[in-house]
Amino acid sequence: MNLSLALIYQVAALVVALLVVGVLVVSTRIIGEDESGLVIKRFGRPLPSGRIIALEGEAGYQARMLPPGWHFGMWRWRYKVLRVPLVVVQPGEIATVVAADGDAIPADRVLAREVPCDRFQDAEAFLRKGGERGRQIALLTAGTYRLTASAMGFQTAVSAGVVVETDLGPWEVVLTPGHAPSHVCLWQPERRVMISGDHLLGRVSPYYDYGYSPDPAGEFLTSLDRVEALDARLCLSGHGRTFGDVQGHIAANRALVGQRLAALEHVLREDGAVTAFDAVPRVFGEAMTPMNANWWLSETLCYLRHLQVTGRAESDGASPERWRLAA
Repeated sequence: MNLSLALIYQVAALVVALLVVGVLVVSTRIIGEDESGLVIKRFGRPLPSGRIIALEGEAGYQARMLPPGWHFGMWRWRYKVLRVPLVVVQPGEIATVVAADGDAIPADRVLAREVPCDRFQDAEAFLRKGGERGRQIALLTAGTYRLTASAMGFQTAVSAGVVVETDLGPWEVVLTPGHAPSHVCLWQPERRVMISGDHLLGRVSPYYDYGYSPDPAGEFLTSLDRVEALDARLCLSGHGRTFGDVQGHIAANRALVGQRLAALEHVLREDGAVTAFDAVPRVFGEAMTPMNANWWLSETLCYLRHLQVTGRAESDGASPERWRLAA
């Protein structure tokens, strides 16, 4: 009898242990150090119209990712968890971000405004603070990120230091943003020859894509420093003739940017709050025409943005946007 009771107790303990193990197996998710967990709630309240990310426990993709570690209570009948690798932006690369959820970008902008969200790693903060869906003005620089995979897509630009093999020998990639966020030059150190694309031209004529990066004019100046250090003897540009006075062209571009920034600061000092449209004739010394309006407006907006980024000007954020010297 005692033997039978002991056997019953052992069997009961084994059953309880198996039940506990079973509960842990079906409710525990383990996330590794080099990944995050994307949670999909299988059923619940429907999402609001136009949304794809759940903020209030609705069914579907959840805003909060699971960090590395053990997570209990994630019942398999209720939640699906996808292991998502970290986003790694290598040194010499930048990454653009495209948000799949959020408010609509206003018609007068092509890029979504920047909101505090731990560099897109906190999708809940992004959505609650008015983040906008679409391509973001903020970029990711070299580093490792835990992006909410369902909310944020990304694309890296070509890496500096990559070697392109050609019939004329290898060319090194030099990252030169400014004209465009992902602009590069090609460099042959043995011959000291550079293919400059639109970064340096035979004529001194800077142009920037406004609205696709935080500070195009500042990026252009930094890129001038980068190619100046190469000490190229010959430059093949994307437009115009090949030229040999590379250092002279770099100095001339730098001087022209400085001249236009100084002229713009003078306008803000003399006139107070102005729009970019108002500033263009004062900065360039000529009236706008259908031929130059797009070019000069984009260039002026980039200079205003540079003054803002460097703390010398501020915007009222209205429409139309007005700029003034920083207080």
